[in-house]
Amino acid sequence: MRNKISPEDYIEPISHDGVHDSLTYLAAPSFFYEILYREIARANRERSPLMLFRFTLHCQAAGLVRSEYELSVINFAKVVSSLTRDSDVTARIGRFEFFTLLPVDGIQGQNFVNRLIQMWGEQDFLITHSSAQYRAQETLLELLNRLD
Repeated sequence: MRNKISPEDYIEPISHDGVHDSLTYLAAPSFFYEILYREIARANRERSPLMLFRFTLHCQAAGLVRSEYELSVINFAKVVSSLTRDSDVTARIGRFEFFTLLPVDGIQGQNFVNRLIQMWGEQDFLITHSSAQYRAQETLLELLNRLD
């Protein structure tokens, strides 16, 4: 018998070290925001490109069990990690939400998204995404607001 995922099944996404997500080992939200703040300062200083991406997984399957949910989240983290360099940062911000920060421009960013969607393929979870190119002198909050 398949048990549906309920709010009580939610796994605390932060590991005990406070730097990594306990399920995916991606960056924890607080650590990610600290890196984002630093990268914005660097982009301003060096006038270099910077893009922020948000990916959200949406479940298509009815009656998904906890192990299937966990496996999908882990697999998505592996796909993102395989497409990024060690110096790039991806974080699991929420249960099904991920942020990726890349030092790329709009065309390279779109190529990244296309490769990620192609590698993800047909799954029980669909991916929706949004992105925002950093603008000179923009604050962190302004960038995050444009991502929505």
